[in-house]
Amino acid sequence: MKASLYPEEVLCVWAALRFKRATRWISSRGEDFLAASHGRGATSEGTLGVDADGRFLALRASVVSPLGHWLPSSAAIPAWNAGASCRAATGSRRSIFVQVLKPPTRRRSGSIAVPGARRPTA
Repeated sequence: MKASLYPEEVLCVWAALRFKRATRWISSRGEDFLAASHGRGATSEGTLGVDADGRFLALRASVVSPLGHWLPSSAAIPAWNAGASCRAATGSRRSIFVQVLKPPTRRRSGSIAVPGARRPTA
């Protein structure tokens, strides 16, 4: 598991210090899928304004990136990158509004930054 400090890792360190023995956490594939953060789950919706010649005039976007049942240290990075990439992609001073929503959810793990993930999936 990457990119965050997980509660299981803290428990292992505590147990090793408490019992003065080597400890390790071994999760099943199902446990890891439910508990580990992942790079999926962000959704985006947008409206693009163009003139009669097809030139870009305005962009309005809403990005939702769930934080999950606990807050991983890098949970806000995908949402932040989504807004930043939309702003940087235009290269001009047009009208751009990007609303980034990060609702906490209790029944799933959070979306985090993963290596190679630069923009939200369509």
